[in-house]
Amino acid sequence: MSSPAPPYAPNWRRGIALSLGSAAFAAVFLVSYKAASRAAPTHAVVLAMLAGALVFNLATALWQSRGRVRLDRVTLATAAALALLTITGNYGMSRALSLLDAGVTSALVQSQLLIVAALSWIFLGDRVSARYGIGAAIALGGFVIMRIPLGDSPPIDMAGVGWAMVPSASFGSMLVITRGVVHRVDLVGVNAMRLVLAVVALALVPGHAADALALEPAQWAQVLLAAAAGPFVSRLMLMFALRSISASHSKLVTLTAPVFAFALGFLVFGTIPSAREALGSALIIAGVVLPVLELARDAARPK
Repeated sequence: MSSPAPPYAPNWRRGIALSLGSAAFAAVFLVSYKAASRAAPTHAVVLAMLAGALVFNLATALWQSRGRVRLDRVTLATAAALALLTITGNYGMSRALSLLDAGVTSALVQSQLLIVAALSWIFLGDRVSARYGIGAAIALGGFVIMRIPLGDSPPIDMAGVGWAMVPSASFGSMLVITRGVVHRVDLVGVNAMRLVLAVVALALVPGHAADALALEPAQWAQVLLAAAAGPFVSRLMLMFALRSISASHSKLVTLTAPVFAFALGFLVFGTIPSAREALGSALIIAGVVLPVLELARDAARPK
């Protein structure tokens, strides 16, 4: 990861569009994952979801490569690192949720925006501008407004805060690693190998596989929808976005996932967002637009 970051592709719009698509599918993932987790152990849902995503991704990888699997050193090392971070991220998330409110946990996990910016600067030489920093602060503020509970709420458990930093660091590092090798590996193949390693490791934990297999048919339907939308489509779109824009910009754009979730809830269930949710959504959109306009301005400058 010490090598300079690969050059941006000329079409920055593709990177923004893919990041927005990733956020939209992440919204579908959030809704279906939450539904599946209501009546089943978290570890069972996570294992079943990753296994479903593995089937989707492996089939795509084999179709794309015509059965010829690429197993060079960079691909294997990347897949192993991403698999380890997938496991630590999901484990940290489950521990954090056992100690903190879900809204607080999700807000804390978004601190990965700062982690991505710092790691990208240190390891890839991807610096962020003042305009990006302002936009990120506005977007994070919007996310906090939506997620942090008001009124009488239990005190924040500092152990839970520590556990929430685990998925923040894990998922943020995944983006930076991918950005560093994005032009050197087969992204679909890497994601498939990542899922193979993660599923095998989780299935070896006593009781996990049995609990996953015990899920009800309705839960499996929700899990498979979450698998297709999240670790498969959303993750691949995010990975391909990194061929055109930096990890910092891509991560910032994906903060729009809750906005898509509110839109999905309105279209499917007729749920109207609260005033806080509407304000938070507006701030997120404003915070994302600021650095995107900067990208457009920089791209329009004569070379």
